Amino acid sequence: MVNPQSQAHRAAIQLRGLGNDSRKARVTTLAGAGPGAENTLENPGAVTPRQSEFDGIAPEFEYTLEPYSLTTLRVRTN
Repeated sequence: MVNPQSQAHRAAIQLRGLGNDSRKARVTTLAGAGPGAENTLENPGAVTPRQSEFDGIAPEFEYTLEPYSLTTLRVRTN
């Protein structure tokens, strides 16, 4: 999911065919200080991936996207 805005965005997500034991997701987020953020020799860590977990996966749920970010949720399915 992509949030190109300067404000956090609460996204409503619907997943079909989700198994009952799939409550957790592995989250990878790339976010920068603004839309023009990029890694350079002077600032090689301006945009770096961050890993976390989200425990709230359901057939319908909400997730907050950080400003200026690209986020993936990896959900294990059976």
